[in-house]
Amino acid sequence: MALTGCGSSLEISPSSASLNPGQTQVFTASGGSGGGYQWAMVRNLSGGIIDAGGKYTAGPNASASEADVIGVRDSSGDEAQATVTVVPALDWNFMCGATGGGPLPLLVFAVLPGVLWRVGRRVRRVS
Repeated sequence: MALTGCGSSLEISPSSASLNPGQTQVFTASGGSGGGYQWAMVRNLSGGIIDAGGKYTAGPNASASEADVIGVRDSSGDEAQATVTVVPALDWNFMCGATGGGPLPLLVFAVLPGVLWRVGRRVRRVS
């Protein structure tokens, strides 16, 4: 998202991202004065960090309803912001009981329409 002032066209790409805790996203700035970019955390709910080159690392505090906001300022003082939603990582490995043979690994890749999932050696499609 660009915050534009008199003739400013400073932008951040991507303008938003969705990450799991610990994942990284490199943001780039373009436009504005063309240089002197300084990166900062504007709102930091996840405990994330951003380095001087625009590499953001998501913090450990995930919330699908709240987002971190990163900002960049150029040498002219123009600013732009982007949002990062840090969502909980899902552990899809489960164990379920099976008669006669002990636990059977149940690997669920996702439960969405049209997505394949696996129980033992059988593959099913969720409809």
